[in-house]
Amino acid sequence: MKAFILQHVSFEGPGYIVSVLKDLGYQVTLIHLYKNEPLPLIQDIDLLIIMGGPMSVNEEQDYPFFIEEKKLCREMVSLNKKMVGICLGAQMIASALGASIYKNHQKEIGWWPIVDSNTKKESMVFHFHGETFDLPTGASLLASSQACINQAFRINHSYGLQFHLEMTTDSLRSIISHCENELVTGFPFIQNKEEIIDLAHIHLEQSNLLMKQFLSFLSQS
Repeated sequence: MKAFILQHVSFEGPGYIVSVLKDLGYQVTLIHLYKNEPLPLIQDIDLLIIMGGPMSVNEEQDYPFFIEEKKLCREMVSLNKKMVGICLGAQMIASALGASIYKNHQKEIGWWPIVDSNTKKESMVFHFHGETFDLPTGASLLASSQACINQAFRINHSYGLQFHLEMTTDSLRSIISHCENELVTGFPFIQNKEEIIDLAHIHLEQSNLLMKQFLSFLSQS
């Protein structure tokens, strides 16, 4: 089985995802879109994972590869192939399917709980986003948070996750070091650097377990 991971910036890599996919038997190829590496051929893809980034999916003039990336997303959904979008990646899938992407009423940065739409169970996960998305037509809402209603969705075998389950200690420090200017005080859903790192010691292992369970479920579905 072949899994391809699309990476938009150098400091938001796949983190814990690669080891999980290899354990599941996937051959993993990382594609650095910011280096203008080409997208995979759809017939070669068993699983596509789209990572995050600080840009907006609406900025197609600045990032022309978004156009082909969205086309690939539409084809993946149309062919009912397995795809996961994380943060910007979730917005990319939603945008590709015609949904609007816009500024959320609050930036959500740090460790905040999401609530499963079906079971109402809470899970503490890491967030780093200022934009949100409308649900694409035909998609099911899977999770919400206090700051952002649309946290996760499913359409066919494609999933959008606004939050990050893939973080490791290193990848968490990487995103903070590159985006530390966004950790401003005085906003209700923005934690500071020290708080984020301290809470990671409590929640990171469980967050990674959720990612492992999710990818195992998707691989077997």
